[in-house]
Amino acid sequence: RYPTNETVRVGVSGAEMRDMALYASRFVEKYAPQTVVWVGGANDFYASQEPKDIVEYFRAGAAAIPNSTRIIYMGTKPELVSVPFYGGYLEYNQLMKAHAAGTPNVVYVNNWDDMQADGMYHWDGLHLSQEGYDLWNCKVNALLRPELSLADARRLAMNMSEVCPIANRAPATRASRLR
Repeated sequence: RYPTNETVRVGVSGAEMRDMALYASRFVEKYAPQTVVWVGGANDFYASQEPKDIVEYFRAGAAAIPNSTRIIYMGTKPELVSVPFYGGYLEYNQLMKAHAAGTPNVVYVNNWDDMQADGMYHWDGLHLSQEGYDLWNCKVNALLRPELSLADARRLAMNMSEVCPIANRAPATRASRLR
């Protein structure tokens, strides 16, 4: 699903951000990636973590990654089963966006606005459907382009509709009204 056969998928399913922070240096040492796509944060809310604490764990993990390695951080998305956490998700997303803006190698990807459309999630309201993965993969692929400057990546990551037409489908929902 990603643009090169050099893509390595590593991760810890169900992990919290503090776990990912511990693994970050090992993954980077082993694979020496040019770019890391980092997905995390949502599981922490189920474990009653505070948004500021989750960001601190991310900072610790990102500090283990050289500044020459770009980090594409995928912001939380409004899963249908996560409505009780929407307030925390939004606070967390804002803290992560601010952190990314002040960090020389981090790109924050806005998933809140365009991952709300009908059909983005499976019946369980948590996992992405094929349409959801199509949008997710479109975003990642667009941001993995090596010619994309950090400034252009940051601009694009806030509104992917110019490169991912499916991103235009998001209706005004309860999640968008909470912003």
